[in-house]
Amino acid sequence: MRYELKRLDAALARFPNRPHHNIRHLAIKDEVLRFGGNSVLVLGCGKGMVEYLLPHGLSCISLDISLKEIENATELNRYLGNRCFVVASALSRA
Repeated sequence: MRYELKRLDAALARFPNRPHHNIRHLAIKDEVLRFGGNSVLVLGCGKGMVEYLLPHGLSCISLDISLKEIENATELNRYLGNRCFVVASALSRA
């Protein structure tokens, strides 16, 4: 857990966020790991903090409607080859 907090602190220094989100990112990461599996679909990924905290072997496809957020998430996770960030909406349009 201590290593993860250092990683999160380093990431937040580059991509500032609201302080209370830190706990949410760690909690989401813990829940993903609790359920197991080898891939994750993230809807509304924001700056990609959760993806950054997940183990490097886990594949992630992450969506957000904001191009700026996707650019930030891609930059933060640039050394993780199994992360895919897409500008898209999870809602279908009728």
